[in-house]
Amino acid sequence: MKKKTLGVIIIGCLLVGSLTSCTKITGTKAYSDGVTSIKSGDYTSASKFLSTAIRINKDKPDYYISYGVTMLQLSRYGEALSSFTRVLN
Repeated sequence: MKKKTLGVIIIGCLLVGSLTSCTKITGTKAYSDGVTSIKSGDYTSASKFLSTAIRINKDKPDYYISYGVTMLQLSRYGEALSSFTRVLN
């Protein structure tokens, strides 16, 4: 009985670990999805993807530029300026 229970626990842990790593998004993937959203004109989705990309990796100037462009399209000028300024500093 103990072996069967232990086996079920181990299999459960492996499945949960696999599922969580499969759903983990990377900065590169979020950025790519953001750029795709920009190209299709879906700036609301782009802002979500790009803010995720920036949160994951704060050292990518391209992320901030794309986010700034997205903010301009959404008439969120203060956020656009902050994003562009970040690239310059």
